[in-house]
Amino acid sequence: MDWIIFGDEWHGFPTPIRHLANHLAAQDKIIWINALGTSSPKLESEDILQLWGGNLRAKRRQRSSTREQMKVVLPGEIKRISLVDLNLLPWHLSSPARRSNRMTIHREIQWEIHRLNIKRPTVLVINPIAGFYLDGLDCGPIIYYKTDLHEKLMASDRELIQAAEARMLSRADLILVSEEKWLDTGKHLNKQAHYLPYGIDTASLNHIREQPAEEKVLGFFDDSAKGLDASLIQAVSARLPEWTLDFVASEDEIPSEISKLENVQIEPCDRMEDFLERISTWKASWIPLTPEAREGHRPVLLAAQSNAAGLATAMVSPSTEQALLPFVDYSKDVDSLAEWLEKLSEEDSEEKRHQRKQAVSNKDWRNKVEQIYSILEQVFHKKTDHRRVG
Repeated sequence: MDWIIFGDEWHGFPTPIRHLANHLAAQDKIIWINALGTSSPKLESEDILQLWGGNLRAKRRQRSSTREQMKVVLPGEIKRISLVDLNLLPWHLSSPARRSNRMTIHREIQWEIHRLNIKRPTVLVINPIAGFYLDGLDCGPIIYYKTDLHEKLMASDRELIQAAEARMLSRADLILVSEEKWLDTGKHLNKQAHYLPYGIDTASLNHIREQPAEEKVLGFFDDSAKGLDASLIQAVSARLPEWTLDFVASEDEIPSEISKLENVQIEPCDRMEDFLERISTWKASWIPLTPEAREGHRPVLLAAQSNAAGLATAMVSPSTEQALLPFVDYSKDVDSLAEWLEKLSEEDSEEKRHQRKQAVSNKDWRNKVEQIYSILEQVFHKKTDHRRVG
């Protein structure tokens, strides 16, 4: 089985959907269409003239001239994934712009399909904007996987994403959702959504050494810094001045009141090797999210990722929420967190870190990919050769 994936941004730190692509069956060929955009800017008068006048043809030729330079196969990462980076007109709500973009997208995809000798690939859509451009595409089943990317895009341009998702749902042959709250997605079209929560990259995280770190570092990592509780982080910073609070994130994602704190370190990681080396210096991890951001599957995923690295994990919450995982500590306040860290510093061991890794081994992306193949067989009665899941 071969794939076309309308994904998010490939470059930079691996996102969950990149992990999914990396773990598809080793023999599957993959065409990855890089992020299609997150907003539709307002049309200015000269833009309208370009769309309706002769300049559109020249603009299309200009984009085509850069196509070969932007199209790359990724031999350094996974040779079977071909990345197609498109230069599209950003006005996805404009019919002329969509017609131009559709021609560009279909031309690029057909070029790759011919080059890779692919026949009727399965289409996996993460970015709902792809819904505008799937008509007429020679492909197999179309799968829409609704993930947290949807909420990020909604915050960027609600009107655009609502229109795009309506089109996407009408075209999808199968709907997957990463959050249980979205299981009604497609119900109005008599389409059943299947729950497929994110997996974790245990293969990489297991490489982190199990010897407890010496330095007093409390860390947080996620592919988004959205929902951080600034007041909680400030309180912990004041209560634990001898600890470094490390955030794997871009500084522009972090509220300014956090970045100004003396014992806070903020720095992104673009390479997995750098990321693994960095979190190996952490004594523990924590999930400093607001109550609203703790809803849904996200904190479960964050806790599982930390445990896969062998790290004990804390969440400060005054409520009696159900424990996320066996190795997640609920501290009722900042003082309780400080006590937990002191105890952990004395009692953590290589054996305990190994136990944490083992506790989440079944949450690996390989298992999630197996679920996808099983759902495809169940829904389409199509036998898939997934014996060599990556």
